[in-house]
Amino acid sequence: MPTPLGISVIIFMPDEEANGLRIVEMLNWTGQGIVFPKSRFQRAKEETALQQTGVYVLRGLDDEDRPVIYVGQGENVWKRLADHYAKKDFWTQAAAFVSKDTYLNKAHVQYLEARLLKIANDAKRCSLNNENQPQLPTLSDADRAFAGHYLRNLQVCLSSVGVHEFEELQRPGESTVATGDGYVEFTLNQQDTEASGYEGPDGRFVVRAGSRARKEVTAWFAANKEKAAPRKRGELIEKQLLVENANHPDSFVLAEDWSFDSASQAAQVFVGGSVSGPVAWRKGDLTLKEWQAQLARDLDDHP
Repeated sequence: MPTPLGISVIIFMPDEEANGLRIVEMLNWTGQGIVFPKSRFQRAKEETALQQTGVYVLRGLDDEDRPVIYVGQGENVWKRLADHYAKKDFWTQAAAFVSKDTYLNKAHVQYLEARLLKIANDAKRCSLNNENQPQLPTLSDADRAFAGHYLRNLQVCLSSVGVHEFEELQRPGESTVATGDGYVEFTLNQQDTEASGYEGPDGRFVVRAGSRARKEVTAWFAANKEKAAPRKRGELIEKQLLVENANHPDSFVLAEDWSFDSASQAAQVFVGGSVSGPVAWRKGDLTLKEWQAQLARDLDDHP
């Protein structure tokens, strides 16, 4: 596999406000992102680039602090944003993407809108405020290649400003971790729990499909449904990602690979109680914590 050459993302803060309006660009890319909080809506109007054809993302939180996303497009992005400012209450941040050379056209942004919604829906890291899933437009091979390249760079730019709902889950073989040896598998075996997972490239912990979660939960877990792990477990059951296990009636089974905020959150969801992920997940005789300590020593011994 060729050594990655790296990507340069440039974030310009015209008002010298780290959380204010930001212009996001990449070297050798004609795209441009304008990201701003809803409180800087009037300031955003000064960015004439928003009057171009583009695609945009509105982001907010629901009553339980879970991300909510709306994706749209238009031939004049500012007009669409102004309409949403008046009519949509949920959003607190907007990210709009246009083209510095104005090459981005109506068909391109329709493609980007449809693909972003599909990616967000598949990633399941948020709920969608959109009522419908638009169809992909008919594009020539050249236009599809252009739009696909634009989409990849747009995703990088969104991640660089903290919008992670459009990050597609990477699985072993698609990338490598810092050791260069690929993904390292860890297992969790407690009571009716039998799970396997690995640390993903974004720092989250990915549990593999087919892993078993204990159905019964502890008293602490049941009494703290508002906390992150119990809430995440409830979401997975509601979305039918943790489903009844016909072979093991005392457990659930994970329907597809799933990415958790941390190893501890993953362990707590599957054990149904308060446990430490770095201690619960193991690779052979080593806990995750011990394996990480050993890796640090090995890297220190071989700079």
